[in-house]
Amino acid sequence: MNIQSINSVKANIARPEQVSPQKGREKTETKADAPDKNAPISRAELDKAVEYANDTGKILKRKLNFAVDDSTEKIVVKVVDEESGEVIRQVPATEMLRISAHLRQLREMNDRVMGAVKSAILDVKY
Repeated sequence: MNIQSINSVKANIARPEQVSPQKGREKTETKADAPDKNAPISRAELDKAVEYANDTGKILKRKLNFAVDDSTEKIVVKVVDEESGEVIRQVPATEMLRISAHLRQLREMNDRVMGAVKSAILDVKY
């Protein structure tokens, strides 16, 4: 057999369709039905989650205290020694909460000033 007499075959072989793990299963939730991960949650939902987290922390040797900071509306987690009541760690730190609250006040003040400037320049009422 002469090797030069063999032509290379260039066939368009169709690859099998990739099968997703969900194929063949009915979807119970569509994208329209799925909860929006970026949507803000209500204060009641946040308080409920904090309560649940606090209950979960009771099974650990060290107490986890979950709370919502009123000035920043951020979740604060404290690791507390159950025997002494000493705060071992807090996330975010108190200083960061103060900085966040001040930045929020500055942003609100800036929004009010910019609204007044736009109103004066463009004669638009807000």
